[in-house]
Amino acid sequence: MVGHVAKGIVYLLVGGLAVLSSAGKGGKVSGEEGAVRSIGEQPFGRFLLIGAGLGLLCYAVWRLFQAVFNPEKKRGVAGAGLRIGRLIGGLTHGALAVTAFQLGLGQVAASHQKESRLWVGNVLSAPFGEALIAIVGLALCGFAIYQLYCAAASHFPERFDAAAGSRRWVTAVARIGLTARGVVFGIIGARLVQAGFADSSRHTRDIGGALRDVASQPHGRLLLGLVAAGLAAYGVYQLVVARFGRTPGT
Repeated sequence: MVGHVAKGIVYLLVGGLAVLSSAGKGGKVSGEEGAVRSIGEQPFGRFLLIGAGLGLLCYAVWRLFQAVFNPEKKRGVAGAGLRIGRLIGGLTHGALAVTAFQLGLGQVAASHQKESRLWVGNVLSAPFGEALIAIVGLALCGFAIYQLYCAAASHFPERFDAAAGSRRWVTAVARIGLTARGVVFGIIGARLVQAGFADSSRHTRDIGGALRDVASQPHGRLLLGLVAAGLAAYGVYQLVVARFGRTPGT
């Protein structure tokens, strides 16, 4: 489960740095790409980036495998939505792995935010592009609602060994983390819907952009701190999955 370890570390960095920023203690508000770049700023950063890239690549391959082969055998609309979500997760984390490898090898890595806006802009210029972008945004909103449902019902996407399932702190961390992730992806999805209706890619957001949207609200620093702490909790949840998670079918 090395992929879950890499993802957990990235979310811990995203949440931790944003918490420090909200408290006025330095840090920065950024998404997964910014977290990866911060790894390269550490001692032996290039080696750490290569390690993070390998972990993220493993996670991407696993998500793509789940999207194609559906090992849980889930059917219907829910199963289709889950597979689409995993396909998107596999592609995005694959791109993040490429960024880590590029930085680790001393190459220049393009900004994911700029690439996302370029991609959205290209789609918007195509026939029915506005509708397609709005549909993708609605799908992300649906995914966000699913994350919030999992948090509220303690119905977690991953299965755990009994050793983890009996620990209350695991449930608490998972619920907090999934709630924060639901909020963030809800903002990203809503912004894509807005981009579709407004025919403008400037509304496109990544995780860092969603956090900045939170910070721009009344009592923004407090809200940013809460959501960022939740994302850090999601990072801990991913580490728990790496330690206690069960492969579907076992």
